[in-house]
Amino acid sequence: MSGPAQAPDRAIRLAGIDGCRGGWIVVVIELRRGRFHRAAVKLVRRIEAAIRARPRPRVTALDMPIGLPNRLEPGGRRCDRLARRLLGRPRSSSVFSPPTRRQLADGLTLLRLPQGLTKQTFHILSKIQEVDAFLRPRDQARVVEAHPELALARLAGRPMRWNKKTRNGRRERLRALARLPLAWRRGLAPILKGQGADLARTDVAPDDILDAAALAWTAWRVYGGTAIRLPQDPPKDRRGLRMEILY
Repeated sequence: MSGPAQAPDRAIRLAGIDGCRGGWIVVVIELRRGRFHRAAVKLVRRIEAAIRARPRPRVTALDMPIGLPNRLEPGGRRCDRLARRLLGRPRSSSVFSPPTRRQLADGLTLLRLPQGLTKQTFHILSKIQEVDAFLRPRDQARVVEAHPELALARLAGRPMRWNKKTRNGRRERLRALARLPLAWRRGLAPILKGQGADLARTDVAPDDILDAAALAWTAWRVYGGTAIRLPQDPPKDRRGLRMEILY
């Protein structure tokens, strides 16, 4: 697999970003001559620091809702429903439906969640709000919504069977990532083993790093023009943000 041809010495950076307790975990991939060159991992406290980093990534795949519905519908946005259908049970539960922008602005409490929103959604409301306050429609030329479980299912040829927080789940996801091209596997190996950055377990869990690595692969697929879009004709929210998930 290879992306578009590039000038010999021109470096292209791609990023996968996953939310974590300490902020956002970012796996950055550098391509040279269209091929994998090296990888790095870092923790940032604010999403703007990751997306506006210099040199700026050509594509960033972000596991967080981009575009909020005008009203809540059963199963959430169309892209959420399609993603759940592809993943099936039990991994469909990893796709969280976001609130409307008005609900996000008014504030939500755990005891009075609107029907259709889960406790998992409640716990990432601050991150949804952070992304929604920062991103504009023009940013979607470089920043896409993605989902690590879809990326891993694409790599493995099937959805993951085990919860990512379990030992079996971590092994299963490492096996899926082992299907990446050899240069990717070698470059990502230190990162997946927790090396290459001073990351405290209180800030970043091992599965956060695995998710960010899978998202970086999605960024590469987007850059190379091989990613799949859910849905193919995504609607836009009231601010003009496309509501879509790519993998």
